[in-house]
Amino acid sequence: MTSILIIEFDPVIGRMLQDGFESEGFQIIRFRDGQNGLEYALHNHIDLIVLNLMVPGVDGWHILRKLRQEARTTPVIILSAQDAEREKIRAFNEGCDDFVAIPFSLHELFGRAKAILRRVGSDQNAPRLLKSGGFTLDLQTQQAVLEGSEINLTKSEFMILALLIRSEGEVVRRYRILDEIWGEEVDVTTRTVDMHIHRIRSKWQAIGKCIITVYQKGYKWEQPVIDIPSR
Repeated sequence: MTSILIIEFDPVIGRMLQDGFESEGFQIIRFRDGQNGLEYALHNHIDLIVLNLMVPGVDGWHILRKLRQEARTTPVIILSAQDAEREKIRAFNEGCDDFVAIPFSLHELFGRAKAILRRVGSDQNAPRLLKSGGFTLDLQTQQAVLEGSEINLTKSEFMILALLIRSEGEVVRRYRILDEIWGEEVDVTTRTVDMHIHRIRSKWQAIGKCIITVYQKGYKWEQPVIDIPSR
């Protein structure tokens, strides 16, 4: 059964989320404080995390950052009463997979959660390894490796990189990336794509050389001669 960890301090919202997701057939684990939620996430398999940024003790920003520092690629949906653009940009830069402003529609949240879970599991029947130049992507473990060194990517970043490599030499338009990675049910924009590409490039210099920006269209994967940077 697909498991969802809810870290939400408000008992009314938390119960509403738990009842709603359970009625959709999900297994729910729920915490009201950040520390216990983080400990559970670090030591147990979870398919999806729904995280309020304002949980007490250890806040949502720390939880998200810690998960990514520990190379946990579990997809995370952020809940926040702050709907400012800078809040969303920061959340995506920290490694979240989606951002939902409070108040929200339960049906919309369920749609977003299901879209992420479909996207995460969409490549289960594909060949396990995807290679290009010095890069190897393991589609089952979702590990990205360059010449024996692993690159720490979120699930969204990994899926974007896999899409670009599969389409090597072809311009992949931003709207295609939105459709294939997030699906039609998720209200994200082409700016989200650009932020994810920026994060992918920043994690390894060689990746930046391979991802080519095509003005007003999208991105293209090409293989230059790869020099492994000193670390």
